[in-house]
Amino acid sequence: MMKSTILIAAVMLATTAVAQQSHKKHWDLTEDETLWVGRYSNCQYGYYVVLPAGTVAHAEHPPAPQHGFVVSLPDVGSRREANVYNSDRFVWVNGEYNVTDESSLSGTTDYEIDLTSREKKNFRLVERNTVSLRSVPAMRFKAQYDGSKGQDDAAGH
Repeated sequence: MMKSTILIAAVMLATTAVAQQSHKKHWDLTEDETLWVGRYSNCQYGYYVVLPAGTVAHAEHPPAPQHGFVVSLPDVGSRREANVYNSDRFVWVNGEYNVTDESSLSGTTDYEIDLTSREKKNFRLVERNTVSLRSVPAMRFKAQYDGSKGQDDAAGH
């Protein structure tokens, strides 16, 4: 009977350690934004992103709605405020409900490409492919345009 008790206690300790690791806090609130390291979680849209070591993701400060995050390029570890308006190069991960009048993936993609192209000098679509994200149909596009410091790329899913 003593061996069983020890085994159960060891399993309970291991389970508790795993549960504590999964609930580790991955964010810090600054005066202007939320900084994420290790993992970004978005319960509202039901997704998470594992962030590579040294990467800092920048998201809205509560109580603003949480849609996603921005990572500055090429300095992915920067803790200076970053967003799509004050960064020349960035990766933007975003979740939104489809609020367009489009009912097809292709139509919604056309709408997103139109939004992306607005006020962009020499905008051109370079690539557009049908893909899947965890078996959910998606569309990937890549575009180029002239930015304030030369040619920039835009990509979306």
